[in-house]
Amino acid sequence: MELDEPLFYALPTGGWGYMYFPRNVRFARTFDRPYLGMTARFHKSWADFGGLKPYAALEYETAQMIANGARCSIGDQMHPRGTLDRAAYENIGRVYARVTAREPWLHDAEVVTQIAVLQPPERKVGQAARPPVGAGEGAVRMLTHLKHQFDLVSTIDVGRYELVIQSVVVPDDLGELVNVRIHVSEVLPVLRVRAF
Repeated sequence: MELDEPLFYALPTGGWGYMYFPRNVRFARTFDRPYLGMTARFHKSWADFGGLKPYAALEYETAQMIANGARCSIGDQMHPRGTLDRAAYENIGRVYARVTAREPWLHDAEVVTQIAVLQPPERKVGQAARPPVGAGEGAVRMLTHLKHQFDLVSTIDVGRYELVIQSVVVPDDLGELVNVRIHVSEVLPVLRVRAF
């Protein structure tokens, strides 16, 4: 089965954390295809029956989705008893009412970004090691807090951005990125950031 649009399932309170979606959506939206963000009404993990994610959390997660140009979805699963959780659906209804009220501004909206962040490859170290937090997440945190509009990219269309940020952890043996860096440095300002 082929998906018509990329799906980004992220249950922030279930282990992914609140940086997973904002980081990955900024990469996905560069592909000129529709994309969908999905969270769940569960608080700790999928099928966390008896748990109820707070309204404020669902509101924040769906607001992130629509602010980044994604369609939004809130997942659920029927309890083994064959019933749906009334309190969960009251929360979901309130959240979707908020999204619906904003739909006039969302139809045909386009994400406008000023900054491209060259996404360095992040490798696992050692057997069964967790991937490092790395430069990509650091750039997302910094630029989000500074309220800048940006994309994470592996290659760039130089005409789209006013500034390119490149981490020095991007190895020079990646020929394509080196060529992009050299080409961009002649046209656009390039901010090189070194990790300490």
